[in-house]
This record gives sequence, structure tokens and C-alpha cells, in this order.
Amino acid sequence: MNSLIYNIPAAMAANFPGQDLVIRSDNSNEIAKCLVTEDLRRIRYIQVLDIREDPKPIMNAGFGIPVDLLVRVPDEYGLLYDWASLLPNHPMRVSVPVVEGARKVIKLAASLSFAVKLEVLQPNSTQAEEMLKILEFYLHSTTLAEPIEYFHSILFSFFRHEPKTLWEIQEEDPSIYCRIDENGRKTPSRRLPWNTPVNRANSFVHDFKKELIAENNDCSRCEFIDHCVGFFKLPIHQYNCKTMKRLFQILRDTAEELRRDIDSSSLGNGTGK
Repeated sequence: MNSLIYNIPAAMAANFPGQDLVIRSDNSNEIAKCLVTEDLRRIRYIQVLDIREDPKPIMNAGFGIPVDLLVRVPDEYGLLYDWASLLPNHPMRVSVPVVEGARKVIKLAASLSFAVKLEVLQPNSTQAEEMLKILEFYLHSTTLAEPIEYFHSILFSFFRHEPKTLWEIQEEDPSIYCRIDENGRKTPSRRLPWNTPVNRANSFVHDFKKELIAENNDCSRCEFIDHCVGFFKLPIHQYNCKTMKRLFQILRDTAEELRRDIDSSSLGNGTGK
């Protein structure tokens, strides 16, 4: 047994005894069966790939196991109301590709107390602007109760001075996560070819950072390299990260402002050092 977390099709769950798993399927009955037959202690969460599925089979199966709901088509966001019925028994998260209309999915998910994870590769200019608007909502909404990732983890990484990479936050670090495709092939990350050697996968993020810096591109001069580590440079190394850097800047500035406010409050209460 190793320490990797395997993201696998539900039909293959029995093939990974003793491993930590993320179990995915577009069939809620198939997922419910896994929650009955598999050791719940090794299931990190389940991922439902089709929001149009009936949530009822999962409702009373695997109490406490988190559910990640993939919303591929923003116009189907109204179906989130059906999945809110799982909240008494399961922590809920919505994974949303950054496309036009993503904000309405996120706002409804947030109002239902779902956590949110942005699915992002190399955003074009329109998608990047959408991300800026989503970040504004995350930072300034007065009713938000659950995190929007990756913004939440990066904000607190800056606040605590504890570097955390996008590869880890977005569950794409191949030294931690391994995706098994429907043919049973190991895919270290959705950003990497399925046949990437496992020994390279274990050090890929570190090696990729060194590769980008050696190319002397904008990564070599980027102040956010320890958080991004080239996350936005695949598949195209020449991708322009201007707006992505702006997102990082806003999060860093917000963290610094939050820290100053807390320090001032502590001094005002006579608790500062």
C-alpha cells in the first residue's frame, strides 16, 4: 500500500484494496452501492459527474462522506436545489468549470451552503475576467459560509505565510493524487499525458518549476512561483499569466490587510505583544 490518493471509476473500487480513494461516477446508484460495500474509512469523497442524476440513492448511504458534484453546464444550476437534500448527511461541494455562466452556479451553491471548487486550466481573457468577478464575490459576500477554492486556500496560505501550491489545492499534484481512467490506466494528473512515468510523477511539480525557471520565461521572475509552480503553464508554456497574477495580488493584499486589522484589534484590546 502507498500513500497516493486514487481517483477512480466506481466500477473499479474493489481493485484498490486498502488505498485512499476518490470514487467517481455519472450514476448515483453505482456510487450508492460503493458506499454500502466499501470501507468508508478509505473514501475521501465521492464525485457525481452528472448533476441530472437522482440524489436519493446517495442520501442515506455512507453517512458523512463528502459529495463533490460536477456542474458541467451552468444552465443546469437549478438542479442544485435537489442535491441540497443531501446536506443533513453529507458535506457538499460543487466543482465548476470557469466558463460563461459559472458565477450563477457559484452564487446559488454558496446560498445553499455548498463549498465550491473552480475547475481551471488556462483561462482565456473572458474566463479570466469571470474569475476576477468570482473572486470579488468570494471576498465581499456577507453571506458566504463555505470556501471557494482555490481562492480560499491561497488567501490563508498568504495570511499564515505557509506556502501551498495550486497543484495540491486543485488535487493535481501527481505525488499526492493519481487518476485512473476508464481503461484502468494511471494518469498522474489531468494536465499530464497518461503515460507519464510514475517515477517522474513523484517529483513532477518540483522538476517542472526548475524547467520553467531554466527557460528564463516570466515564471523565473514571478513573485508567486512558490504558490503557482507553473500550474497555468500547461499545456502551453507561453500562456500569458497576467490576470492570474492579478488574482494572486488581490489575495495577497487581502491577507495582509486582514493581518493588519487583527494586529490593530489586538493592540486596541491590550493583547498585542
